[in-house]
Amino acid sequence: MLWPYSSLLILFALVVSCALVGRSLAQFLPFRCRGLARFYLAPALGVAFFLLISVLYGWTVGHCARWIVRGIHCGVVLTALWLERDRKSMMRYLGFLFLFSIVATWPMFIQLWRFGAFQTFNDSYTYLAHAQWLQSHNFREIPQAADFHPLWSQVLLYQVHSLRMGASFFLAWAQGVFGVSWSYEVYPAVMGLAAVAVALGLAGAVAAVTRTRRSTALLVGLSLPLTLNGFAFGMIAGFTPQTYGLVFALVGLLLLGLALEGCCRDRSPKRNFITAGLAGMVLAALIHTYPENGAFVGVGCATACAFGWFRCRAKWFGIMQIAAITVGSAVLLVNLQWVRAYHSVLMESSVVTGWAVPWTIFEFWKHSIGWHSGSGDGFDGLTNWAWLDTSMSLLLIAVAIFGVFVIVRRRSSSVVAFPYLAVLGFLAAGFLYFRYIVPSPFAEPGIGMSWSEYKLSQHASGPFLLVIGCALGYWSRRSRWGFRLVTLWLAFILVAGGYMNYVKANDRTHSLREATGSDKNPFLSYLALRQAVFQNIKPSKLIYLDLLGPQNKSREMMTYFLNEWRVSSDWTDDGYIASWVSPPNRTLPITSADWIVSTYMKPREKVDRLLPWYVFQRPQGGVQLRNVERGYSRENDADSWWHWTNKEIVFTYDVLAAGSGPTRMKLLTQYTPANADTTVTCHIVGQGVDRTETIMMHGPGKFQSQPFTVGPGALTIHFSTERPPQKFGSDPRLMAFLIRNLELLPDWALANGEQSNSKSEDEADEQIVPQLRNVEQGYDREGDATNWWHWTRKEILFVFDVPAAKNSQSQIMVQTQYTPAKGDVKVTCRIIGNGVDRTETILMHAPGVFESQPFSAGPGRLTIHFSTDDPPIKYPHDPRSLIFLIKNLQVMPAFRAR
Repeated sequence: MLWPYSSLLILFALVVSCALVGRSLAQFLPFRCRGLARFYLAPALGVAFFLLISVLYGWTVGHCARWIVRGIHCGVVLTALWLERDRKSMMRYLGFLFLFSIVATWPMFIQLWRFGAFQTFNDSYTYLAHAQWLQSHNFREIPQAADFHPLWSQVLLYQVHSLRMGASFFLAWAQGVFGVSWSYEVYPAVMGLAAVAVALGLAGAVAAVTRTRRSTALLVGLSLPLTLNGFAFGMIAGFTPQTYGLVFALVGLLLLGLALEGCCRDRSPKRNFITAGLAGMVLAALIHTYPENGAFVGVGCATACAFGWFRCRAKWFGIMQIAAITVGSAVLLVNLQWVRAYHSVLMESSVVTGWAVPWTIFEFWKHSIGWHSGSGDGFDGLTNWAWLDTSMSLLLIAVAIFGVFVIVRRRSSSVVAFPYLAVLGFLAAGFLYFRYIVPSPFAEPGIGMSWSEYKLSQHASGPFLLVIGCALGYWSRRSRWGFRLVTLWLAFILVAGGYMNYVKANDRTHSLREATGSDKNPFLSYLALRQAVFQNIKPSKLIYLDLLGPQNKSREMMTYFLNEWRVSSDWTDDGYIASWVSPPNRTLPITSADWIVSTYMKPREKVDRLLPWYVFQRPQGGVQLRNVERGYSRENDADSWWHWTNKEIVFTYDVLAAGSGPTRMKLLTQYTPANADTTVTCHIVGQGVDRTETIMMHGPGKFQSQPFTVGPGALTIHFSTERPPQKFGSDPRLMAFLIRNLELLPDWALANGEQSNSKSEDEADEQIVPQLRNVEQGYDREGDATNWWHWTRKEILFVFDVPAAKNSQSQIMVQTQYTPAKGDVKVTCRIIGNGVDRTETILMHAPGVFESQPFSAGPGRLTIHFSTDDPPIKYPHDPRSLIFLIKNLQVMPAFRAR
């Protein structure tokens, strides 16, 4: 596939165009800092310039796919080329940028080279949607059909809540400039451009403060995108606004520091007014892109100006002029978007986002300086030796302290670098506030609002590496041996980071490749699906995307590639989309659709399977729920709905007429008893069917009835028990059991269609359900009305009895929920029984669900052993040492689990 090569060409074209514009802007700076800015800051200045143009264009004109975008972009670049005074130096610089870009973008592009993919099962989905919308609209246009075009819900989200759009405008601009059909095609290059700009920006800051050799400064700069720090994590994890916000923060602070230092040094401050104006331009780009960090940067800039006034009291009026020009240019370029920036910060600070990150302060430090990866990225060390990662992280604390000494010992360097120190101070204060004052909003144990602590540690990555880089730059200038040792040490870090990013490329793209059934070039699978839909389905037809639960991220990408078609699904399990689809259309039944895309469902007749998906026209007929009687009112959360009852509950359905006569179907539901070992009777009555089945509810589980044939008319499903109900806590209701997510599916829509069609009812009777005998090596069982769980400090063993079946072995699987006590726990699940001895690995980044691969087990003892080598931790008010919990574990027939 040529996509990695075309992405590299797009990257270099973006870098060249931004660098040329940046060099033209930098040539108006004072002579003392002109060379530094033209070499180190040119790409970032060009990015800020084009981003501000894209913001204005996206709000007013839009339609980035038009030729006018290419005309404006090329016109600006040609003007910059005409203004270039030293063409020979420019060509050498562009050659250097080509090689530097290949190195700086390694973490992003190694995914493309190895797998033809980058991870889109994250926030990048939102920004890809924005860019796609802006190709044929401006941002003031309101999407009118988000119910059946859920991709545009991401546009509606940012319009209604006034969230930051700068990075999305720039992504759409890049897509329009290169005339590509899909925003994902330019996304790696756009993120790579940020990596190049921030690496050169950090190198420039180190060079400005320490006057060290260019090679040392560049090696320090490359440590920002190539190691495992907060900037690198955001670049890989789809945090597009954060990634560009950190670029602009780093460069804007440097320009302000240079302006203040020049004002203190020069007789007249007028020479530094342009530097202050460019600082305001870059800070305006920051406000458009990521105002959450802009608040800390703004306060840091004000403190830096106060510090400059203190150090250079004789130049107080010049300092005030520099501050006024910086603020004035930023205000002018942000214009009316200040209101939007305010709402964005207010919105982000008032809602709970992310997940619990229960790290120690030292672990946050290790991530911030790049020696440990982020939460959700494995939390692996930069090397394969934990002792080395820990010892080097401890050593770098001392190096950072010495770096502060290097900065403050000279007046000029202290003024240049003080904006970074001020921002670090405010970030540290914010970190302590969220850790020790704000209570944790998460159900998982942790100290304070740990997600905000995590984000602030990522914002601090650039300033921390600057302080460390200043110490290294100082040592490299002291002697030849110092230069050699610093160079070797930095080279080791970059090689280790490059290797770790090479290894992590597999895990980072695995879920996308697994969802598409394609180990290489998974986006081609979605394009093949789009082609099949284009050839067979009119845009007016409704397509049901039957990819629920763990497949909802793949379903999001389907909404991206099928954005012209009307699609529906059960969106309640998707936090990105659910709240923007109206309640009547949020959970449309599958019978309302004209066509179906599904992983497991298929009709009896032969249909094409496009890798993991079937695409077929829905057969006629189906069922619709009419009402529910004799139970308590319906309850629900983001993932499911349920009814409690104190004795019995009746579901009444209307069976719609099908052209081929009576419909063959099955009943599927989940259940939870209020008391263990509750016997429930399920009575199914309809035209041509009157049957009773018994459910032994030992704990939370699933029930699947035997297939039955029913004609059109009323169909009642009556669940009842003789077990006395009980109360839970302060709930006044008496409860016997609950029924959750009940479904009636025609036989063409049964999970794992090939297997269900090939099994007879007698064969289904042979399926067995293993019974739990005991639990060992974990803490005592805990539970509530709907769940049970066990915590453990290292390992836990579940022992089941597998009863004998007619066939000697049965296909079964393990299903459980889990929660790690801290981020990124690696757990081994070993399954041992009659005819089975297998091991699977669970990477517990956050609460989730684990399903083993199906396996055969004969009658006898079956043990499920979960264990980890990660050390346990303690939480306040709990004397136990904890590492993970296992919740609602079940061993069930494989076909039933699906």
